[in-house]
Amino acid sequence: MNILQKLSVANTFHKSRRTVYLTALTIFMCFLMFSGTTVVMGLHNGLKQLQNRLGADIIVIPKKEAQKHSFEGILYSGKTGYFYFNKNIFNEISDMEGINNITAQYYLASVGADCCFTEVQLIGFDPDTDFIVKPWLQKNYNRQLLKGEVLSGSDVFIPDNGILKIYNNDLKSVGILERTGTGLDSTVFVDMETLKTLLRSSIDLGLNDYNVSPDDVVSSVMIKVKDGYSKFKLTKEINKRFKEVKAIENQDMIKGFAGKLDTAAIVVKIVVAVIWIMSLLVMHIYFSMSLNERKKEFAVLKVLGFTNKSIYAMILYELLIIFSVSFVLGLLMSSVWGLQLKTYLETRLEVPFMYESFSSYILHGGVAVAVSLLLSLIFLSGSFIRTVRMSLFSVLREVD
Repeated sequence: MNILQKLSVANTFHKSRRTVYLTALTIFMCFLMFSGTTVVMGLHNGLKQLQNRLGADIIVIPKKEAQKHSFEGILYSGKTGYFYFNKNIFNEISDMEGINNITAQYYLASVGADCCFTEVQLIGFDPDTDFIVKPWLQKNYNRQLLKGEVLSGSDVFIPDNGILKIYNNDLKSVGILERTGTGLDSTVFVDMETLKTLLRSSIDLGLNDYNVSPDDVVSSVMIKVKDGYSKFKLTKEINKRFKEVKAIENQDMIKGFAGKLDTAAIVVKIVVAVIWIMSLLVMHIYFSMSLNERKKEFAVLKVLGFTNKSIYAMILYELLIIFSVSFVLGLLMSSVWGLQLKTYLETRLEVPFMYESFSSYILHGGVAVAVSLLLSLIFLSGSFIRTVRMSLFSVLREVD
């Protein structure tokens, strides 16, 4: 460690009040940049993941539930729910022109009662026709799902014995699915026959508002349109022909949430930019004042033979020490707080939220913080260059 570095360390620790104030301001800037960057990243990743998981071009659900956005709540924010419509509609849609693949899904929500271990959303799928769930499940479970077996989302609590009690039926959890950042993480997946058994049990226990035969209803219809066939035309035809249901194009469903996401991202960016600029101005003012108080110190150093360049280096070392400590502390505080913020944003904004990985989360946030600190350093450099360049005679005359 050379003399300039030793002086920088000594100045940093000797002027403790100045160091604490500058460090606090810098940590706040680091915290702000890290949080803003990772929030925007998480929103975009969550929507991308959701688009990959939907898999269908057109989704058909009861018209009443479409108006209440029940389906979006199940998919996006993990709300529990169930609804049904006549299976004959599914059969008639299957015969329509332009359909490449079609499958039905069944929804059921357990209740927080003695018959069930906890409240959880259940989705039943038909293994023979499904093209939505199976490709995702096969990454974690490569054999046929048997009756009474379930695959659980990453946020579902699984007892030590692996048995989930749903409407007095014991279901065996045989796998945990990879995280998606959507409501599907709070969902339990079963095959069609298991779901029908659970639906019958819920009706027998008087815990289901729908007194229907499980064999006569479905909850939703997922459609993959043939290449070259108009999705809009098929959607319009279904809505015109069947008044009880609502057909929605995947892109239309995503569009609403994409708009909400874009709005949220813009707000976050604006708030971060405004507060960052204000913080930088406050730091600049405080830093300039502290430099002004140190003009006598710089004059003495010049008398002792220090050049302007060496004094620049000393001040730069001081800032690097403060910025390095702030970077580490800001990164630690922001990363812990950001992971807690994830749940809050999912609940309040009701949009999917996901980080690709912890390393990606740290990397993106860390780069944003590093760039912010570099810009701050460039901005502040004008102050100490201007102060140090003052002539020795001028400084000593001010002191007198």
